[in-house]
Amino acid sequence: MGTRAEAGCLQRAPAWYDRGITERAMLRIRQQQYDVFSRVALEGFLDRAADFVEENWEDEFQEAGREQVREAVAAMLERCRAFGIEAEGHVLRFINISYALGIGFEGSAEYPWALAVLEDGDRDAEDRIEELEEKTEAVFEAS
Repeated sequence: MGTRAEAGCLQRAPAWYDRGITERAMLRIRQQQYDVFSRVALEGFLDRAADFVEENWEDEFQEAGREQVREAVAAMLERCRAFGIEAEGHVLRFINISYALGIGFEGSAEYPWALAVLEDGDRDAEDRIEELEEKTEAVFEAS
């Protein structure tokens, strides 16, 4: 019993493969399609974030209602993006901090350190979010 190659089972690669698969298999996405994908991704994130708020901040969620929470989350997402924080996990952690300290905490005179941490361009998002969490915990430990 011979190998598959001996049996003639292997086919020669198509001519286009020799020129490079990207010439033939390139996917072209129009701006309109990209915009639709972006909206779908955003809606999915807003749903997941609203679920996160409902699970972790039930009283605040019940008081505000799902749509108002989604609107607040969308605004927090825009603030995160302005600070270069875009990974979903980082944004959810920012949302958690926002509910703990108050939405808009980063502009509050009560937490002057928050804006300095968020604007520190020499550090990556993970380091900045981690510092915000540590300082938030310290706020609650002190009270």
